[in-house]
Amino acid sequence: TAETGSTVLTTMPVILRSRLRGFSRAALIRAVTRALRRLNLEHAELSLSVIGVREMISANRRFFRKNGPTDVISTSQLEGAPTPMSRRAAGELLIGDVLVSLDAAREQSQEAGHSLNRELAILAVHGLLHNLGMDDQTPRERRAMMRKTLRILR
Repeated sequence: TAETGSTVLTTMPVILRSRLRGFSRAALIRAVTRALRRLNLEHAELSLSVIGVREMISANRRFFRKNGPTDVISTSQLEGAPTPMSRRAAGELLIGDVLVSLDAAREQSQEAGHSLNRELAILAVHGLLHNLGMDDQTPRERRAMMRKTLRILR
């Protein structure tokens, strides 16, 4: 399916949008779907976008009023909900959106010595955990979040 020039792949519960090439969409969807299952969120829906640096700079400015790129941005549908879960008519939990920078993932995968697809999965699950309420403002929180991310992706 085409949507303003981007590829949209839907395999509930993950909707992946990207017009970029050079990574395995199927591997990323599998990793995030497996993460949702491991978090007992198999009836949830997550919108995931893999974007370029210019789009990430724009999103970072729009959502957080920060200049410059970042590696992942999460916008949760769960924050401020009157009940613990925002639900769709069909009964799925709407988690929110995760935007992942392909450029940052490339750079970070080289620094970490693993594949681009692995780094994209790490960033996507990191964003998912943010949407579920985890934070990484302190060094301790960052370590805990990374441990949980890697445990989920095992």
